[in-house]
Amino acid sequence: MTVVLVGGGPDTVADRAVVAPFLASLERRDRRARVAYVLFDVDGSAGAFLPQYVALLSEVDHEVVLVTAGPQTLIQPGAFASVDAVVVAGGPTPGYYASLAPAFDALRQLVHDGGAYLGFSAGAMIAPRQALLGGSRWRGVDVCPEEWSEGLDEIQIADGIGLFPHPVEVHVAQAGTLGNLIALAQDGVAPTLLGIDEDTSLLVEEDGTWTRHGSGAIWVVEAQDGSAAVRRHVS
Repeated sequence: MTVVLVGGGPDTVADRAVVAPFLASLERRDRRARVAYVLFDVDGSAGAFLPQYVALLSEVDHEVVLVTAGPQTLIQPGAFASVDAVVVAGGPTPGYYASLAPAFDALRQLVHDGGAYLGFSAGAMIAPRQALLGGSRWRGVDVCPEEWSEGLDEIQIADGIGLFPHPVEVHVAQAGTLGNLIALAQDGVAPTLLGIDEDTSLLVEEDGTWTRHGSGAIWVVEAQDGSAAVRRHVS
């Protein structure tokens, strides 16, 4: 299985190491991989942004299958029945969550059967067991900049795809979203939460541990008796 969670969009990736584990999983296959790219579509935006994602992964030849999410679109499990890997792009996290929810079981099964998952920004946030959907306030108090709230007021949490044990936040150093993780840890929402910088990815190992790839940091926030301990991993 291969699960790679990226802390930004393709435009923030400068270090090829960020996507190297996903590309390696495609290379290991004994045939040309078929990859589903899930992009949120508004007035044709999915087709416009698709080339950025494909170009980032073009080092390994593969078949591209576009799957569009949208405000009124529910993606069914069959969309992933004949693919080897899935890329879930960045964009409106609540929108991706709502569109992909009917296919969560199929995505888990795909990874369990040896498939690969690559999530950028929103795609990374919905991947864990608990998905952070957005928000800039916790219990009525500001905890991160409003422009990174996904249009939500209070932080919203929902059952995610289930590919990683810990909730994940993205754009951490660049957007100031670390405050979300600290607030949630202090209230014991989860014992451990992780934040991923841009130009950085988290590779999930089969035993649930992880390794960092790219130029930025992984921020580990742990609940400790009503407070939060923060560690910044750069190695």
